[in-house]
Amino acid sequence: MQQHFDFVLLGGGPASVSVAETLRAEGAKGSILLVSGEECAPYGHTHLSKQFLLGAQPKEKLLMHSESYYRKQAIDTMLGTLAVAIDTTDRLVHTDRAGDIHFDKLLIATGTKAIRPAIPGSALLGIHYLHTLADAEALRQAAKNATRVVVLGGSFLGIEIATSLTRMGIHVVLIEESDLLLSQLAAPELSAFFSRYCAKRGIELRTKDTAAAFQGSSRVEAVVTCSGKSLPCDLVVVAIGVAPEIEFLRDSGIQLGDGILVNQHLETSAPGIFAAGDVANFFDIVFKERRRIEHWDNAVKQGRLAARNMLGRRLAYEEVSYFFCNILDLSFNFLGSTRVILNLGERLEFEVPADERGDFLCHLSIGNRQILSRHFNSSSCSGSGVVPLRPIRRPSFRRRGLRRARRLAASARGALPDLPIGRRSPARRRTYLQR
Repeated sequence: MQQHFDFVLLGGGPASVSVAETLRAEGAKGSILLVSGEECAPYGHTHLSKQFLLGAQPKEKLLMHSESYYRKQAIDTMLGTLAVAIDTTDRLVHTDRAGDIHFDKLLIATGTKAIRPAIPGSALLGIHYLHTLADAEALRQAAKNATRVVVLGGSFLGIEIATSLTRMGIHVVLIEESDLLLSQLAAPELSAFFSRYCAKRGIELRTKDTAAAFQGSSRVEAVVTCSGKSLPCDLVVVAIGVAPEIEFLRDSGIQLGDGILVNQHLETSAPGIFAAGDVANFFDIVFKERRRIEHWDNAVKQGRLAARNMLGRRLAYEEVSYFFCNILDLSFNFLGSTRVILNLGERLEFEVPADERGDFLCHLSIGNRQILSRHFNSSSCSGSGVVPLRPIRRPSFRRRGLRRARRLAASARGALPDLPIGRRSPARRRTYLQR
């Protein structure tokens, strides 16, 4: 039996929830349906590898809203249901268990799926991924009886998992294929800083190596690396990356690339169909390149804007990317671009590459230290400088950083003067940087 909803939201993550919230806040009276492939109500993923894995946060605290919230807001939810195809002509979503759903406006926020290594032994028991609440519950239970764990992947998620397991008293070997952890930052000195930090706190790092095979009879007992090393283990956690969940769109006619290609209004090539969050590939007008960002803050902000555009507004997405993670006793916050060269000693040294042109913002803190907060204009700055590290308060960092980000985004198409921090005047700021 075919159902009809004015707004259909595919995905149970922050982007879909943000759209539903904003639609109601903006006065939308139409029917709203949120479709999620998971059996539980929408929840936050950011704490799965941290507080939840450590047992410090119950499942109920992960939920973004209670069931009563959705009832009061007249937001229907369809859980445990996957979209298997979309008919853009007849405006239908075909599902795996709930028939067809007709829509007026559609949001695709299906997120990502974990990449699984295609190597011998990958079907053995004891090999875990951490992408959903069910994954986190299974890993938390398995870790109770583990003494040795191998984590594959030195990404943010891999490091968060490794540090959480270390706090549980487990010996962790972290394997990363590239030279350093967090290679996606393209900031070698920053990666080296976190590599040293993890190693000093008991995590065994093996870089420039990767898994060649998993060994065991029915359960994994060891990881054999490409260098020939055999690492005994009780379980393995794979965190080697994710891929956008777009397979069901292959025959839809919606333009795909690395994710779903959207315009500045987050609308896909099919009118009235929008995409937001991890799956959306958008053109960043601040950094002047196409990007797909897999972070909570981006999903929430894109959801808000997509909702307003689903109501007929034509707003452009002009936000500066922001993300955070926790590594042992450090919190890591980053706002902007990684196109700087960093030296994390008593002072931070940065350099604007000679071939860079235009404006970009880098705002970074580690723990209670502000590492860098600076707007660069390659046509007006000298190309390098030094900023002494100084303590800051995290709320202050976020307020100042986001204010600076909004100012940069609003002026992304034009040259900007240097932006002051706090009460320091632009002239004093420039003098300070040149010391």
